Amino acid sequence: MKKYLGLLAALVLAFPARAYEFSDEVDRTDRLYHVMELRQSATAGFTFNKTWDLAVREELREVVYDSGSTPPAYFSKSYTTLEGGWKFFSYTDAYNNYKYNAKLNAGFTLRYLNQKLRDDAGNVQAPAKYLRYRPFVSLSGSVNFGTVKLTLRERFLADFRTDSVNTLEKPKCYMELRHRLHADFRIPGKTYKPFTYIEFANTLNQPSCYNPSGVRLYGGQYLSAIRTKVGLQWNINKEHALVFAYSFHFTQSREVNITRKSKEINRLYMEQTCKHIISLAYEFGY
Repeated sequence: MKKYLGLLAALVLAFPARAYEFSDEVDRTDRLYHVMELRQSATAGFTFNKTWDLAVREELREVVYDSGSTPPAYFSKSYTTLEGGWKFFSYTDAYNNYKYNAKLNAGFTLRYLNQKLRDDAGNVQAPAKYLRYRPFVSLSGSVNFGTVKLTLRERFLADFRTDSVNTLEKPKCYMELRHRLHADFRIPGKTYKPFTYIEFANTLNQPSCYNPSGVRLYGGQYLSAIRTKVGLQWNINKEHALVFAYSFHFTQSREVNITRKSKEINRLYMEQTCKHIISLAYEFGY
C-alpha cells in the first residue's frame, strides 16, 4: 500500500491549484470581462498493489478581482471529491518498448456554488448559492512509446441540481459526455516535460420543445465545450514542481425562457463564452 499527499498552487494570467486566474469572457453581446481567481487544491490518497487507488480532493476558489462586480472579490465555489480507480489492464512490449494501460475510475463530487450571474445588460446580480451533486465514471487507456505517452479518456457525468428549475428549459439532472486526448513528452536527461491536451464535451439529455403540430421548435443535443491546454512541467525534485501553461476554453449553452403554464417561448439563444488562460502553478507532494 502506498499513500500520497499533494498540494497545488498556481498563478493564472489571461484575458479568463492554489491558483490566480485572469479571464476574458465574451458572451452573446460580445462584452469583455477580466477575472482573477485564487484556487487552493489538496489531494490525499492511497494505492493498493499498483492496481487499486482511492483519493480525496478538496478545492476552494475565490474571485479576488472581477471587473464587472461590486465588490470585486468574493468566494466563488468549492469542490469535494471522492474517487476510486482500478487499473484492470497493463501490458509491456519490451521488444518495441511499448507499454499499454487501461483504467476505470468512478467517483462523486459535491459542488458548492456561489456564482454571480450577469443580466442582459452585463450587470452582476446577487450571488446564486446552491449545491450540486455530481457522480461520474470514466474509462481511460494509455500507451507509452519511446518518450511519448498518449492517454484517451471518456468520462460520463451527471449533475444533480438542488435549486429550482423549469424542466421545460433545463433538466433537473444534467448529463454530459467528455472526450479527452492527453499527450506527455519526456525529454531524456531533462527535468522538464512538455504536455498538451484537447477535450470535447457534449450534452446528453437537453429537453426539446414541439409546437401543437409536432414540429420541433428547438432541442437536440449539442457540443457544450472545447478545452485545450499546452504547457511545460518542471520537476524541481521528487516533491516539488512548477507548471507553466496556456489554456483556451470555449463553452456554450442553450438559454431558453418558457412560461410554465402556457409553455410559451419568451426567449431562445445560444450563450457562448471564450476564456484565454495563462497559468503558473506550484505543486508539492510526497
